[in-house]
Amino acid sequence: MAGHHHHINPSAFPMRVSEAVAIIAGELAQGAPDAMITHASMLDNATNGAMCFAENTKSFARIADMAGVICLTNQDTLDHLTDTDKAKRKHPLAIIVVDRPKDRFAVLMETLYPASKSNGRIHAMSAIADDAVIGKNVQIDAFVAIASKAVIGDNTIIKSGAVIGENVIIGQHVLIMPQVHIEHAVIGDHVQISPGSVIGNTGFGVSGDGQNRLAPHIGKVVIGDHCYIGSLNTIDRGMLGDTSIGAHVMTDSRCHIAHNVKIGKGNIICAKVGFAGSVTVGERNIFGPEVSVASHVTIGSGNLIASRAGATKDITSGHVLGGFPAGPMADFRLQVAALRRLARELKSKAGKE
Repeated sequence: MAGHHHHINPSAFPMRVSEAVAIIAGELAQGAPDAMITHASMLDNATNGAMCFAENTKSFARIADMAGVICLTNQDTLDHLTDTDKAKRKHPLAIIVVDRPKDRFAVLMETLYPASKSNGRIHAMSAIADDAVIGKNVQIDAFVAIASKAVIGDNTIIKSGAVIGENVIIGQHVLIMPQVHIEHAVIGDHVQISPGSVIGNTGFGVSGDGQNRLAPHIGKVVIGDHCYIGSLNTIDRGMLGDTSIGAHVMTDSRCHIAHNVKIGKGNIICAKVGFAGSVTVGERNIFGPEVSVASHVTIGSGNLIASRAGATKDITSGHVLGGFPAGPMADFRLQVAALRRLARELKSKAGKE
């Protein structure tokens, strides 16, 4: 259709630039405070009313030269723009200066595109035990099963095909996406559990006597407030104690958290990370994709563990680590460079023989 922009997703809650500045405690360096922000956009596709962000001059140069675009950036980027950079644009931008453009952009996105709210309807094709406790304004879609003595908090949404086991406790303002299975668990408030995740299944505690018996588990999974659990995660219940995840933890898709693992507040866990049993993790760590952590390892706080690293021994706090077994990133890079030099030398030697 003529004039249609497939990349525009209009917000149902547009705001003035002045409102955005107030929400994120920014500074309007350029532009009209009464201009409207109608949607969020990628840099290259920005159109009239679009909000975007640029964290450096290279990104800033990519902003589409259209009228009515609003950009979040930092002072350092503005300071490094040349007169030539500024002269390239035919249409001036509205510029909001903040310290962390990406983070502040995410805050405004929450206002422009707020999370779904419960419609308060319980579908006739759901199955709810008579002694389950359902809070106020809870949405339960078709083919949801809620077992005996489960407790569902106010304003929670449970999507189609989810299964909530006996005695499970789910807090308020929780979003359970389709095909999630939860048992033996306590879920905090404002948590999202994404499609296909399994919470509270028996952990992989196997006997070592050759009989391959699976040990009974009697613990739970405890997930703190404001957590995001990605798609196809598995979080095993504890064998004796609980598997626990602190508040504000985010996991990406296909992560595995084994029995008795303790994860502190504010950790970011990227795709395909695996924690073996009885791992203890401090606060505010970042685990890159496909990191593996061996059983009974203790990890401190504030670490960055790079993609595909393997943590086989205890790690204190404040490190940047990579490789297998995980070690200081500088050492890992030297090892990789040395291996490449050796490979070139061997190849060259083989060619001369």
